[in-house]
Amino acid sequence: NQIQEENTVVFAGTLTVKKGIFNLIKAWKKVVEVIPSARLFIFGKGDAKTIVALNKLLSTIPENSIKLKGFIDKVNLPKIYASAACAIFPSFLESFSMAPMEAMAVGCPVIFTKLTSGPELISNGVDGLLVDPSNIQEISDAILMMLTNRQKAIEMGQNGFEKIKRDFDINLIADRHIMYYKSIITQKSQTKVEK
Repeated sequence: NQIQEENTVVFAGTLTVKKGIFNLIKAWKKVVEVIPSARLFIFGKGDAKTIVALNKLLSTIPENSIKLKGFIDKVNLPKIYASAACAIFPSFLESFSMAPMEAMAVGCPVIFTKLTSGPELISNGVDGLLVDPSNIQEISDAILMMLTNRQKAIEMGQNGFEKIKRDFDINLIADRHIMYYKSIITQKSQTKVEK
């Protein structure tokens, strides 16, 4: 189920207020006013009450510009991210989120939250964009930038890919942990000798 399209934006996550899905949809209305061919694919699940509220909000958006795709297995997400113009995660509450990292790992340009762990992962304008999830205009401006300035978006996607490869590769992290533990063992054995 390929969604390859120049103006395709992807959101993947739990469909809750704290993940910023409602403000994303409100911002999307502004995006399609400028780019009527833009499409937002939403992957995730939510409770019945949230789905009803989302569907009510979706009724205010041009038909077919947003597709609720439901739950998707994490194994299939990299292909979806790789084929999208960008991925967006406008969360209000986030630990160190895996979703933006997974998108960055395949070179997908990413829009993430300015709150919580966002600035730890992304250098705004370098390897992605950071937005205030409560600022609908800021969310729509970031999406429009990603869709209209493709050269800059692709550059940020490549920079994000390089950052993940450089800073979050499991082999490098494992090596750093091994070196750290070896230094503690060496330090401890030297301390014993000195006594």
